[in-house]
Amino acid sequence: MSANESPVILTDEFKDALALLEAQPPIKPLIFITGRAGTGKTTLLRYFAEHSGQNTVVLATTGLAAINVRGQTVHSFFHLKPGNLLDKSNLKRLPRKTVDAVDTIIIDEASMLRADLLDAIDHILQISTHSDEPFGGKKIVLFGDLFQLPPVEEQASGGLFDYFRQVYPSPYFFEAHVLRRLPTEVFELRRIFRQKADPDFARLLNLIREGRVTQPELDALLNTRKTFELPEKFENCIILAPTNREAAWRNLHYLSMLPGEEFTYNAAADESFQKKTTPAEQVLKLKKGAKIMMLVNDDDWVNGDIGTVYDLGPDFIKVELKGCVYKVEPHVWEDVKYEFNPLTQKLEPNVKGFFKQYPLKLAWAITIHKSQGLTFDNIYLDIGRGAFAPGQTYVALSRCRTLAGVHLKKDIMVRDVLCDARVKQFFEYVRGNRVLN
Repeated sequence: MSANESPVILTDEFKDALALLEAQPPIKPLIFITGRAGTGKTTLLRYFAEHSGQNTVVLATTGLAAINVRGQTVHSFFHLKPGNLLDKSNLKRLPRKTVDAVDTIIIDEASMLRADLLDAIDHILQISTHSDEPFGGKKIVLFGDLFQLPPVEEQASGGLFDYFRQVYPSPYFFEAHVLRRLPTEVFELRRIFRQKADPDFARLLNLIREGRVTQPELDALLNTRKTFELPEKFENCIILAPTNREAAWRNLHYLSMLPGEEFTYNAAADESFQKKTTPAEQVLKLKKGAKIMMLVNDDDWVNGDIGTVYDLGPDFIKVELKGCVYKVEPHVWEDVKYEFNPLTQKLEPNVKGFFKQYPLKLAWAITIHKSQGLTFDNIYLDIGRGAFAPGQTYVALSRCRTLAGVHLKKDIMVRDVLCDARVKQFFEYVRGNRVLN
């Protein structure tokens, strides 16, 4: 735990989950830790990784998620290239020392883990360990919420996309063939921390999450938050937009309307960050009075806090957050890769690169996709022409702590609450058969 993080409170629920994670049964099941937004999945992941007696590696399905959990991407660790993962000739074994030094592999953001990727991981671990056991006998632990944003299905050329859909009924990890050969244990976290002060809102969010909400329920509670005011009328309010284009347009529009000199801050980075999604802007443009969002945790703020630029110059930035002014220093994000240490005979995270930039960004608006994992006091939701992806409306609304902090440009309709039927069927099955708590 870093100096900027609060101590973890081990609830009874967390203790039960940790007991499952620490168990060593003869046949290792795939473990899936899930739960609604705000139930502490990332907190539990970090605690287990730091305190487990097992040799663990922490991976994630996206670059930003890997940085957030201080881990490595799945593709990087397993040396996977974009393309056809169904062709096993493209999959290469890992060094034996690497495999022998790993007991448990943790993967975050499992909602974005595709079935073919999980099967590829199984094959690589089998050929690397010379074992026919699923995943070469290694314990696999997934964290995530399948009701949030789904895996990306790339429309590959040459019929690859059509071939993929012939092999797998859906892109979700639970369709992977390896799961037919080993038990799966699902632990669902139920205690909500984010909306604990607003139980009616928490209940409505769960109905939206699982696609069980009715239009009268939306109208009676959520749609009372429709407003004709502009978003700038609300204090510390961030606009959640459905597309990158709209979020970028809004930020540039509001920045251009501010008087005063515009300052530009260029990030410093090495080659490892040149071709990946960066944790902050490579070129950050600001003016005095610009609305910003903090991107890291600190003694004085947390990731997602909203404020304004109080003062700035070529080599300094001061921000106002909740009535207090702070000088912001550049932050260094590290690119971590696991390597075998012959002295300890363990895989250890080593820093292979860095990205240095002021840890803030323009925040009149961000995309719903990039808001996943963040918490806000006030949001202004512009759903545009309607939701277009499963989980999109749920992710947007569940960013907010209270219903009073939600401001809607237009009513939310039942048709905007998209929930993949295959995900619902999966959870109906595990809740009836395998869920532990």
